[in-house]
Amino acid sequence: MRRLIIFFATLNTFVNASWENVTVVNVTDNILDFHGVQSTVPNLDSLSTIVQERKWISQLFVEVANIFHMDPSVNILCKNDFERYKIHLQNQSVWAIRMLESSEWPAIGIFAGITHHFGNYDECLKIMASGIQGQYCLAEAIYDYELNSTLVRRSEWTEFPDPEISVWSAIKLFDQNPVRVSRRHLKWALCIPSTCSANDLQTSLNQILYPEFHKNGLNVTVNVNPDLCQVQKPKTLTSEFYFSCAVWLMVIVIVLKATINDIFQEDEFNLLKEESKLSKKIFKCFSIVENYKKLTYYSENKTYPGVYFIKLLLIMVIIIEHRGMLFMGFATFNTEDMEMQYNGLIMVFSVLCLGVVDIFLMIGGFQTYFYKIEIMTNGGIRYLWQFILFRWIRLIPITIPLLLLLIYMLPHLSDGPYWDYRIAIEATHCKDNWWTNILVVNNIVKPEEMCFPLSWYIAVDFQLSIIAGILLLIISKNKTIGIFATIVVYVAFIFYTFSVVYEDKLFGLSRPFIKYLGQYRNVEVFSRLYVATYYGAGPYLVGFIAAIIAKTLKEKNYYFPPVRTKITLFLSFVIGMAFQLYGIVFFKTGRPYDVLENAIYGALHRSFFTLPFAYLVCIYFTSGLAEWDKLFVRKGYVPFGNLIWCVFLVHAGPIMYHTFSSRTNFSMTYGIMNWIWLLFTDIVFSFFLAFVLYMLLDGPINNMAKLLQEKINGSEKRSLCRTDIIGVSQMKNISDK
Repeated sequence: MRRLIIFFATLNTFVNASWENVTVVNVTDNILDFHGVQSTVPNLDSLSTIVQERKWISQLFVEVANIFHMDPSVNILCKNDFERYKIHLQNQSVWAIRMLESSEWPAIGIFAGITHHFGNYDECLKIMASGIQGQYCLAEAIYDYELNSTLVRRSEWTEFPDPEISVWSAIKLFDQNPVRVSRRHLKWALCIPSTCSANDLQTSLNQILYPEFHKNGLNVTVNVNPDLCQVQKPKTLTSEFYFSCAVWLMVIVIVLKATINDIFQEDEFNLLKEESKLSKKIFKCFSIVENYKKLTYYSENKTYPGVYFIKLLLIMVIIIEHRGMLFMGFATFNTEDMEMQYNGLIMVFSVLCLGVVDIFLMIGGFQTYFYKIEIMTNGGIRYLWQFILFRWIRLIPITIPLLLLLIYMLPHLSDGPYWDYRIAIEATHCKDNWWTNILVVNNIVKPEEMCFPLSWYIAVDFQLSIIAGILLLIISKNKTIGIFATIVVYVAFIFYTFSVVYEDKLFGLSRPFIKYLGQYRNVEVFSRLYVATYYGAGPYLVGFIAAIIAKTLKEKNYYFPPVRTKITLFLSFVIGMAFQLYGIVFFKTGRPYDVLENAIYGALHRSFFTLPFAYLVCIYFTSGLAEWDKLFVRKGYVPFGNLIWCVFLVHAGPIMYHTFSSRTNFSMTYGIMNWIWLLFTDIVFSFFLAFVLYMLLDGPINNMAKLLQEKINGSEKRSLCRTDIIGVSQMKNISDK
């Protein structure tokens, strides 16, 4: 035992002597030792000093949370109420504990990408005690590492940094990488007395945070947006809200009245064909029974359910895409997992999704020629203005009640940390720019402030329809000259797109990076290129030219050979997909920018991607799809196909509602079954709302447009108002299949 004691005493003496001879390393030099190059080790006292001087962000926020107080410069009511809150907190009063726990300082997951800390929104707003009402605020801190610039090692850009490097080097790399969410912007919830203004809170936070961050080599600025501070109070319903409700209620009453009359006075309605009273015919347009018959109408020789099937798949892809974009662009919990997955299947899916809208444009161009050329040939120039008029009636009137809903009703239908702020942005844009939607120039005039962001497609479709109408008129007079003019217009749009991308040094496609999803309107490629008519003209005219070819082949009774058709169709899809997926290279942030490469790709990729689909539609309309008809040709697709236009209009509403009223971060590692259930709910609910919209507005507007067209043209039965826009209308073939 004595020997053992002597051994430990000798060992202790040796260790103390060793530590005394160690050279203390400079703090900064030690932090810069990313890969353990230096072998010297500081003594325990120095190590303790290092830990105290260099604290991580979450540690700083935890310390500040314990000493937070209102600055003496704030208004006296705020100061007194906050002091009263502190006293009740020491006494552990229920309401004070609720106020404390409703706040959430950024204490976890900052480096993992958790940039939002929402606290308990509902708990805070319910506080009302001791003359103090709870107020929920979201504060934003933006910090930088300029004072820590010596800690940031220069490094080449990489997708995922080496875990051994400094955290500041990693954060700098994240800032350079648009796939990564910036870790320097943090938002957190604070529950404070309602007598404190946003400016009071901002001043107090800056006064207490700045010194603490500065001591650790960081600069920080805190902002508190007044629009992100909320107290519980009855929402004031404006006269515009009541007017909008009255409009929708009036439509519902008319529809119900017309339906009841149609059911119980069927004999009277059957006599309408012999009556000339226009009011009764208009009233019948609103009948649910009448519109349901048209929604489900199927004719063996006049309906093409195969196209409906394609559009049905595409609209579901769009719903999934928009759900994912809002998820990733909002507030996520496990952000780092999402970033790591983005460079895989998510990126491939994003690039392919960018081409979905091109297929809709292509089908729109195809149907415009296929269904209208014979009408234009018989009617001549007097049908051109009708074609444009009824196209406008087909697209715009249905959006007017939806604008009223978005501007004046939706802000009152929910709440949440971000609800008033985000919905107010959409409502303000619509209040200021609603007229651009009515005139269908919203993709040209202030596209960065566009009312109803998805409406850019409506504008592009309408503007291209005018061009298509003029080309139809030329072709109806002289087919050779008309085809030549179509090719010239197509080439002109391609060259113009090339020149815009080349001169402005844009990327050839819109890149939906995570960092930009929350502010996509301000991304130059979106407002300058993606929503532009010339950018969408390529796929539209590809469909238009394909329809010319299909119509010619059909008139000659040409039949595509099955074996050769399958091979060429497969090859065309390989080429089209390869051309579209080439766009993945533009997502590589470290890749040098090549203006010529981007200009060529931007001008051609939308046309190349839609070519195989145009070929498929051409085959379907001329020869059929043989054994594939069992999958494609099902009359059950028809009602869903007729609803797609309405689905396009309403599907973003439920997604926005769910996202902006959320009280928590979204988890991207949601579990496959949870994702399936969420997306299934989005799709089903979108089609349900589309059915309601069809019965209330879309069906009646179509019926009244047809009555107007018959009134203008007398007894002619051809319809100019049924041009398809995204699988909107019931498609009718001019000649028998």
